[in-house]
Order: sequence, then structure tokens, then C-alpha cells
Amino acid sequence: MKTGGDFRKLSRVFALVILIFSIPLVTICLHVAELWQVRHEWPSTIGTVSRVSQKGWWDDGEKRYCFLEYQYNAGGKERVSRRIHPRDKSITPYFYMLRGVKKGDPIKVWYQNDDPGQPVVNAEYMRDRFAMLMAFSGFIVMLATMIVKEKQWQKYLNSFSTLMALNYSGSQPLPSSDIITDRGDYIKLDTGMSVFWNTGIPYCFASFAAMFGMISFLPAINSDWTLLHYLYYMGANWFVALLFCFIFRKGFDHSLVLDDRGKIIREMRTLFFKSTEVSYKYSDILGIETYRGKWSADNSLPNPVLFLRTKLNRSLFISCRNRDIQPAIEGYLQIVKQRLEYFLSR
Repeated sequence: MKTGGDFRKLSRVFALVILIFSIPLVTICLHVAELWQVRHEWPSTIGTVSRVSQKGWWDDGEKRYCFLEYQYNAGGKERVSRRIHPRDKSITPYFYMLRGVKKGDPIKVWYQNDDPGQPVVNAEYMRDRFAMLMAFSGFIVMLATMIVKEKQWQKYLNSFSTLMALNYSGSQPLPSSDIITDRGDYIKLDTGMSVFWNTGIPYCFASFAAMFGMISFLPAINSDWTLLHYLYYMGANWFVALLFCFIFRKGFDHSLVLDDRGKIIREMRTLFFKSTEVSYKYSDILGIETYRGKWSADNSLPNPVLFLRTKLNRSLFISCRNRDIQPAIEGYLQIVKQRLEYFLSR
């Protein structure tokens, strides 16, 4: 059975993964900020292309291959440079511009007032940087909701700690929480999706869909788009991602109510905002069972399933697959099982 220590270990692992994915996220943001600074804060002048080559040539002085050479005037003197982009190590996506220039062509040059010898001639925003921003942010949100789910499970597990320490027979009401209401003759169990499934997964899916949409329909370098255009696109897609989350959180739900006064079980479902309710008599229940499927021939699945088996060839699941708001922890589900068995036997 998982313990508090197990949950804390999982949360630390997920937090570490978030930190690892945050590093390229921050790097991309810094790169975009650097390009914005070049475009909006650096002075510019018009230079002249003095040499250009698609294959490049080796420069012994700079110890690298060069592809473009241009002359420009800055700081009161004529200068020569072969620098294309603020980060010349990643100029491959900018080779497209080499096909559009020839020797003697004018070319726009940005430079710094305090260091005019380090200019750039390309400061275009790359589509893939923003696509990666959306993908990484979606993945980070998904991992964050997993941490939240683990912490919620730990909270519910802690509320059952007293009962789990006793020889529990089912006669004592279950501790009330936001997923369980037990009034002695009335039990309501929230058996829907955890925050991981109704928020993390939809947000991540929408973010990756937006990423693929951007890659499919926008050119790698879009000279007509400013930073504001990309921010509008990302903002619109993040809005859609949040809308996905709203639809899953409000449009899908599931709960079970055991009413001892009428000896009935009500299964309440919401599917695409349409609510339905099905009632079962206590006599329709054949038993309450736990099941642990096989991950492989030698290993069982880590999380057990708790369900009510009915005469109608239909099982009423309390914890199963993506409906995991109830902790899929053996000790926890065993307490719930004993309480429901006691309830149905009265």
C-alpha cells in the first residue's frame, strides 16, 4: 500500500521533471526577449553585402564557417562583419535569407551603441520557439496537476488513518470530505475524474494540438509576424486549452448515492453537460469487489479497482481508470468496501 512517504517521493519526482522542462522554457523566453531587444532597442543602419555563400567558407581568424559578409557604418567608422544572428550557433533556420541576397545588395544591420562591432542582420522570430513554448507549458501543467492529485490523495488517506489503524467493521461512518458524505443513513461518493484527468490531460492535449497547428500552417520564419502576433496566437490557444478544461470539469461527472431510507443506490452521471440518473435496489447488488488487473504476467497493476457488481450485468465503479478522484489505494478502498458492505447488509 502506498504511504505518505510514497506520495511525497512521487511529488518530488514530478517536481524535478517540471524543473527539467522549465529550463528550455526559460531559455526560449530569454531568446525571444533578446530578439525583441534587438528589434526595438538597437539602432539600425543600411549596410552592403560584400560576400555571400550557401556552402560557406572557413575563417581562420574566427575559427568557424562563415556564410555572409557585409559592410556597414556605425560609431563613425566603416566596419565589416560576418555575424548573422544574435546566436550564430543556431543560424541554420536563417539560411533562407542567404538565398535572397547577392553581392552588392543593401542589407539592414542592427548594432549596439556600446559595442557596434557585434551587429546582426537577422532578428526574425522563429515559429518553432513559440510552438515549443506551448508544448512545454502544456506538459508542465499536466505534471503539476499530477502533483495536486497526489497531494489530494494523501489528504484523503490521512483522514482515514484512524479507521485504518482499527479493526474496522463498517459500522462507523466514513470521515466526510469533498469526495465523501456519510450521514449514517446516506452515503454520497464522488466517483468522477481527478484534477489530473479533468484539467491536466485536456490542457496538455489542447497545447500539443495548438503546437501541431502552428507547425502545420505557419512558415518556420514569418517575416510579417511581430512578437505581438505570436503572443495573440498563443493567448488564443491557451484560452482554448482552458475552455477544454472547463468542459471536462463541468461537462463530465459521476457519483454514487446509497440511501438507506429507500434501500436504493442512485448513479448520477453528467456527459457533455447532460445529466442522467439510474436507480438500483439493494437487492440488485450481487457484491462489492476489488480487482487488480495484470500489467504483465508477473506483475499486477499498481492501482486496484473497487466496484459494485449488479444483476443487470453492469458494474458501478467507485475507482477505475481515469475516474480516479477516489484514491486507488488498497487500504483506503478496503475501508470504503467494508462500509458499503455493512450499509447494504442492514
